[in-house]
Amino acid sequence: MITIESIRLVDYKNRKAKKVLFKSGINLISSDKNSVGKSVIMKSIYHTLGAQAAFDSNFSTEDIIFEECFKYNEKCYKIIRKNDDFAIFEGENLKSYVKSGNIVKLSEFYKDNLGMSVFLRNRANQTELVPPAYLFIPYYLDQDRSWKEDQEPFTRQTMSQYLAFNKNELYLYHLGLYNAEYGELKAKIDLLQSELTVSKNEQKKMDSSLNELKAIFENKESFCVNEELESMMRNNSRTMNELFSKQNSLKQELYYFDLLKNKCIIKLREMDEAIKKLSNGLKIDEREVSCPNCGTNFTIDLHDEMVSMYSKLFIENEKTTIDQEIKSIDEKIMLLKKQIYDITDKIEKQNNEISKVNNNYEKYITRKSLSNVYEKLLVKMGKLSNTINSKEKELKEKEDLKSRIKQSTSNAKNSFIDYYSEYLIELGVTNFKINEIKAFKKLALSGSQYVRSTLALYFAFLKTKKEFNENGYLWPLLIDSPREGEQDRFNSEKILKFILDNVFDNYQTIVATVNVNDFLSEAELENINLIMLPDNVDSVMNEFEFEQEKEKNMSLVAFFERT
Repeated sequence: MITIESIRLVDYKNRKAKKVLFKSGINLISSDKNSVGKSVIMKSIYHTLGAQAAFDSNFSTEDIIFEECFKYNEKCYKIIRKNDDFAIFEGENLKSYVKSGNIVKLSEFYKDNLGMSVFLRNRANQTELVPPAYLFIPYYLDQDRSWKEDQEPFTRQTMSQYLAFNKNELYLYHLGLYNAEYGELKAKIDLLQSELTVSKNEQKKMDSSLNELKAIFENKESFCVNEELESMMRNNSRTMNELFSKQNSLKQELYYFDLLKNKCIIKLREMDEAIKKLSNGLKIDEREVSCPNCGTNFTIDLHDEMVSMYSKLFIENEKTTIDQEIKSIDEKIMLLKKQIYDITDKIEKQNNEISKVNNNYEKYITRKSLSNVYEKLLVKMGKLSNTINSKEKELKEKEDLKSRIKQSTSNAKNSFIDYYSEYLIELGVTNFKINEIKAFKKLALSGSQYVRSTLALYFAFLKTKKEFNENGYLWPLLIDSPREGEQDRFNSEKILKFILDNVFDNYQTIVATVNVNDFLSEAELENINLIMLPDNVDSVMNEFEFEQEKEKNMSLVAFFERT
């Protein structure tokens, strides 16, 4: 069992403090009037340990340091909380420091050091270790929530993390029928199921890809082997190069004869111009010359005319020669053009052949690539299939183990139903049918019976835990304002005496209620650690208690300033 030894609250800003000491067995926090801090002390106990208590709006935790000491299996622990930072001590040694936003680390401390854990499915449908609040749910009846609502004593923010969580599982962890091993088993099952879903989806995609590749292979005609295709491509390339070389040579020759022809034509034009001038435009000037011997004058017209006739004849003969040369050049040009045309035709045919071979080669490469992809897919699919088979086998083994563990819970559920019925009747609640009771679920009753049915449920759980997990951990039971719901005096006495009569084996129980002296005798109060709060205070904390242990209180402040 876990025994809470003390709770300390320090308001370091206003220099106020409150410390309460507890004992094993029954502790009763009381006062003669309400609103003096009983609920603040009750809420602070599990709040300090990691729950998120639903404090009243007029009580701010921002400037408060909470310190709690408790004992488990003869070991002393201390947890100090400031806002959402936690310092965990074993004895006087700091064991762990949990920063804000990492509350699961506190859960890991409880699991690894105290053997306490609860695993539930989160909103992503994955089983995980839950925050510490879920360790305390079956042990805390909150004044503001538990009597009016379901078993959710902490803030809605805390309790909304697992909206669809199965309360049966929560209680089965506390009964010891489920443990960390079972929770980790469930987490592994969830992970395996998630991995299998991913793997099977991938397998479907691969199967679809394989079918597409098969269809492509079936529609592809057969090709030459790679070596033959490459040989054909080389031969075609060589032939094409030879044709282009011959074509270029013929073109150069054609260019030469074109130039030669053009020169001949220009020359003819020049000759025609000369003949034209000689025939039409040439006038020979009459000139007289004197004989140097006799002095006689004579003309030289006949001589010039002969020269002109001779020039025309010479030019015409030259023209005939050039005409014959042009004719010869034209014949050569025609022959060259035919040769160029023939080669161009061969080049076009060769190019078509090359395109065909290239197309076949591309198809061959594509087929080869697809074949490689196909083979890799087959190998990958084989490995994936082996992985799926292995995971399915592992999943079945773990599911079988999970089923065997779950089978052991039916007796506990039946015992709980029996104890719940027994306690309901003991508390004067008779307006129910036995078949209406479900394991670990509160009966939906009205009025003051609803409060008593809540009390019966918690004690039925504790008795079931004692039966099935007597040596397991057991947090103290906190009951705040058990006379809620307009209980009359008769039922108020019955409720308080029910609590006293059903606390077992010195089990630590902390009850907060007003005017306890009106309902319990001095004899009944003798074995109870009675903690009376003064009526003349406006806050559970006060300056006097801060000064009383000023050094201790300031050391808490200094600790968090250092960290």
